[in-house]
Amino acid sequence: MVRRLAMAAVAATAFSIALTGCGGSSNSGSGTGGSSAGNSSTSGGGGTGGDAVAWSEKVCKSVVDDMAKLSETPDIDTSDPAKAKAGLVTYLGTVSGSVDNMIKAIKDAGPPPVKDGQQAVDKATAALEDAKKSLDQVKTTLDNANSSDPAALQDAFTKFGDDMSKLGDPFDDLDANKELKAAGEKAPSCKKLSDSGSGSSSSTPTT
Repeated sequence: MVRRLAMAAVAATAFSIALTGCGGSSNSGSGTGGSSAGNSSTSGGGGTGGDAVAWSEKVCKSVVDDMAKLSETPDIDTSDPAKAKAGLVTYLGTVSGSVDNMIKAIKDAGPPPVKDGQQAVDKATAALEDAKKSLDQVKTTLDNANSSDPAALQDAFTKFGDDMSKLGDPFDDLDANKELKAAGEKAPSCKKLSDSGSGSSSSTPTT
C-alpha cells in the first residue's frame, strides 16, 4: 500500500552514513536488526461490508508526516565523529517516534473491511514493532559508543548500517492482501506516498 518508502529510505541512508561517516568500512557484523513479523497473533478474517479504499486513505493520511520524516536525509557532520554520532542518535530517535506513530495509525483505523484484513494488519504492526525494537537497540548501541575511540565508533557506525539494511518494508504485509493493495492504489494519500517514495533512495548522503 505504501510501497517501500519507509524502511528502504532509512536503510539506504544508514548504510551510506556507515560507509562514509568515519572513513572506510569494517567487518563488524552480527547485528540484531530487522526481523520479520515473527510473533504476530492473527485474529481471523476481516470483514465484508465497509470501504477498503476509505480505510487505506485513513491510514495513509495519518502517516504522511511520519513517512516524510523517514525519507529525509539526516544532517550529519561526517568530519566530526562525535557530532556524527550525536546526529545519528537524534535521527534514530525521530525515526523510532515516526514508526511508533505509524503503528498507532494502523491500529486506530480498525479492522480492514476485506477478507483476512486483520491478519494483514497484525503482521504489519508486528513488523513495525520489530523494526522499532531494532531501531531502539541500534540507537542505544550508538549512544553508548565511545566518541574518542575511532575504531569503536567505526564499528558502531558499521553495525548501524548493517542492522538498518536488514529492515524490510512492513507495508509489504498489507500489500500481500490483494484487496488492500488494490484499495491502496485507489486511495489518494496512498498514491501520493507511493509517488513520493519512487525517488527516496537517491536522497542519501554522497560525501
